[in-house]
Amino acid sequence: MAFLTCLIGAVLGYVAPGWLLCRRWRTGATLPVAMIVSTVLLVQAAFYLQLLGAPLTRWTVGGVLILLCGVAALIGSRMGAATTDATPEPTVAPAPQRWTLAQGAVLTALIVQLGWLCVRIFVMPLLGGDTLFRWEFLGKLVFQHHNFSFYPPITDADYAIYFFTDSIPPLVQLSYFWTYASCGDYWPHATAVFVGLQVLCLGWLAYGATKLHTGSRMAGLTAAALLGSSQLLIASIATGQETCVTALSMLGVYYVLIWGEHGAAPNTPEAPSDTAATATRRHQAILLAGFAAAAGALAREYGWVMLIIAIVVALMHGYTRRQVLALIAVTVALAAPWYLRTWAITGNPVYSIDVASLFPINPVHDQLVKAQHAQNPDVLEQAKACVTLAMQNAGLLALLGAAAVLLAVRVRRFRSLLVAMALIAVIWMLSVPYTYYINYSLRVLSPVMGAAAILIVCVACRHRERSGRAWNGLAATVITAALTFGLLNVAIYPQSPTIVAPSDWPQYASLPTLSWGPNVRNPPGVDELRETLRTQHVDTRMKLLTTNAYTHALLTDDGYDVVPLWAPQVRFLYEGDHADATIDAHIQRLTALGIRLVIYAPDTVDNTTPLHDITRHSQLLYENKKLQLFLLPTPTPTPRAK
Repeated sequence: MAFLTCLIGAVLGYVAPGWLLCRRWRTGATLPVAMIVSTVLLVQAAFYLQLLGAPLTRWTVGGVLILLCGVAALIGSRMGAATTDATPEPTVAPAPQRWTLAQGAVLTALIVQLGWLCVRIFVMPLLGGDTLFRWEFLGKLVFQHHNFSFYPPITDADYAIYFFTDSIPPLVQLSYFWTYASCGDYWPHATAVFVGLQVLCLGWLAYGATKLHTGSRMAGLTAAALLGSSQLLIASIATGQETCVTALSMLGVYYVLIWGEHGAAPNTPEAPSDTAATATRRHQAILLAGFAAAAGALAREYGWVMLIIAIVVALMHGYTRRQVLALIAVTVALAAPWYLRTWAITGNPVYSIDVASLFPINPVHDQLVKAQHAQNPDVLEQAKACVTLAMQNAGLLALLGAAAVLLAVRVRRFRSLLVAMALIAVIWMLSVPYTYYINYSLRVLSPVMGAAAILIVCVACRHRERSGRAWNGLAATVITAALTFGLLNVAIYPQSPTIVAPSDWPQYASLPTLSWGPNVRNPPGVDELRETLRTQHVDTRMKLLTTNAYTHALLTDDGYDVVPLWAPQVRFLYEGDHADATIDAHIQRLTALGIRLVIYAPDTVDNTTPLHDITRHSQLLYENKKLQLFLLPTPTPTPRAK
């Protein structure tokens, strides 16, 4: 029953409003466009309900979504009227494309890939590095508390609920909230519906954009197959963070603006009198592009680059300045309110990112982040690591993509796509210092990987007439290789077939037991520490102090109050020197706050924090390879003055 209500909720929250808006617009990619529009509207529904003080439940949010469905249907009908009524019959009827055996085989392989990936992410959901305490965790908290008034965290009460200092826009997180609200229970496996739908829509957009350029169904299928060949892209999507939304955002912007320029069938002759329909289609494209750009900005702070990409693509493809201004207005109206709310709460619209010291930040958290970055390898080592990982996990897409970029530079119609890829590459380079693991930063390039698949096939189609029969053999080889890599990628996900030895593939291909607990997604040492606290019956009234966000996400379910080192109530730890008297005074103040335990991670940035001094004065209760648990000493009572 829970899964059935989850599917109904998915239709209402992720598909219905957008589908009712554009169902008559003949976009050629109705489902991906509908998902982009619907998820943005889902954020709007939750956001304004929060501002009004209404609880966020399946009934309140669902009621607003039903209302938005009616509004979207009305707007879609009115904006689609010109296209429906004014479009004359084409002067030359296009010949219908029949499905060939080869096309059917490729489509079948792609369906198998998608289906098996959905099975694996259902059994092993949300394996991203910080999904546990950020992306999925916020969705869980909103479901439990029926609001997100504690986010972004600024007070001690906020940090007691949400541990980490950030204000990431919550499109992904609120989508998980809606998944749980639709189920009526906290069931993380159901997030596979949302993630799987994103994968389907991303492949559909790659197929559609390639088909718009080439007019070939097989070319579109090849682009989708190339996406699946990249284990790096699959991992970036299946982790359930923002990187699939950003890829959908960029490909969505590009697709709808190209569609607005040419229509869904660019090879079909258009009547000279069809100017009204063309103008209407462009207005529709501008509206949809605004939603797509807003999806990026509502998924991550750097997602505002999608608006820049939308402006560039629109100007390079003949849209007027007035239309570009309308695109900007739609994007800002949909995405800016979140940043204004964050600004009003914290004083920083992108809290707690230091923007040239213009806005306040959490100084302790910022210091820890910078200390972590200081431990990263130098630039050359980072570059080597990234290139190695890209070649191991996306070799086919990377090599063909590099060749396609070189060949496409002089082709005018591909320049907007090249500019978009370059902008995302710049964003990635800027994001590397803010990423805990260097290799993990490559997921930011997911939009580039999606665009590369389109570019590879479009450039190849331009040269196929010159290649003669050699083209057919080369194309068959590339498609076969892409499908083979794709099937292997999903078969042993989250492992990579180019890293894991072939003899170990069967081991990783087997499905683990359906579970949501130890060793499914937590880093080493966290589950062992949790189990120790349980077996030793450590009093839950004893607060814990730590920098480890994973322990907070797990131990709060057991009733513990886990305090982050950057919480306002313990900022005094950064006052004074490292003298024993100062440390003893700090321990007394911690004890007065009810903090008796410290979770410490040796050989990490914890060594640069006051925790290092405090643990030298404390009793070690437990340790494993990653974490240590200390008990603060009982403070000596201060003698009363006579």
